[in-house]
Amino acid sequence: ETIATAKLNSNHAQLTETSTRVGDTQRINFSADSNDGWWMMGGMMSEWDVSLTQKLPLSVTLQAGASNTEADLSQAQLRSLVVEAGASNVRLTLGDKTNLTKLSLESGASSIVLRVPKGSGIKLSIDGGLNSKDLSDLQRISEDEYQTDQYDSATHKIEVTASVGLASFTIERY
Repeated sequence: ETIATAKLNSNHAQLTETSTRVGDTQRINFSADSNDGWWMMGGMMSEWDVSLTQKLPLSVTLQAGASNTEADLSQAQLRSLVVEAGASNVRLTLGDKTNLTKLSLESGASSIVLRVPKGSGIKLSIDGGLNSKDLSDLQRISEDEYQTDQYDSATHKIEVTASVGLASFTIERY
């Protein structure tokens, strides 16, 4: 069973893959290595296509820098997702294949759209300079915390911790 595959289409970098295994945990790292100074010239383009197994529980870390990032993780057995992004446009689609998904999101000045299943209970703790937010059916429970009415009784829960710069933050239900 292949756990993850990646393809990189880039005008300045090459794909590097490393994999280590300790016990029953396998760590796979995909990175774009560039030593040619393109970053000083501008005009960089890198497009990733990453596929993940649907058969095993996963913890995923995505370090995106300043980017346009779209990730559909709706079919993955996602236990945790860490997203570190700079000034970015981020669009994430999560699924309900596990009882609990933990999302940690750190970004600079960004536009963030989080798509989640209608039946999932959501708890959101957000810290940062939001200039706009549309949190669907979440209610404010304290200064920086929001959650859905059915959070405690939901079969699938999503816990989101977000630390963002000036950002637009939207939760969409599907």
